[in-house]
Amino acid sequence: PRIARCLSRMQNPPDVPLGLAVELRPYQLEGYRWLAVRAAAGVGACLADDMGLGKTVQLLALLLQRARQGISLVVAPLSLLANWLAESAGFTPGLRVQRYRPGKPLPPFTRCDVVLASYGEVVANPAVFIARRWNVLALDEAQEIRNRHSLRTRTLCSLTAAARVC
Repeated sequence: PRIARCLSRMQNPPDVPLGLAVELRPYQLEGYRWLAVRAAAGVGACLADDMGLGKTVQLLALLLQRARQGISLVVAPLSLLANWLAESAGFTPGLRVQRYRPGKPLPPFTRCDVVLASYGEVVANPAVFIARRWNVLALDEAQEIRNRHSLRTRTLCSLTAAARVC
């Protein structure tokens, strides 16, 4: 049954979610639909292409499409978190995105769709992130977990999510 559902979704990929404040280019639309089908099937995905082609907007479209299904977590290098806040405000203004602040509890489901955190913050506070089942777990610059024996990789692999995207 799961394979049949996955195949059915591949034949009928989702439309662009309402609230996306940009028109996706054809290759971005294809990338978004590719992510959405795999997320709906509960399998992971890796989105990789040249810099500047819109991977962030494709992922934001996915996060917007799945926002009603629960809170998502985007983990990125600290230097990129301000960019994530800016791009989410510009491309998905209706998506409620909050920056994780160490030492403070995560926001409740009713006030937030997406939490942004750095790799270092997740590793420094693993219990905060492991305690929750995430809708989508997205790792930006996923080469940060290339060493499978590192504490960072082990911590991030221990998080539970309905869908995973690198």
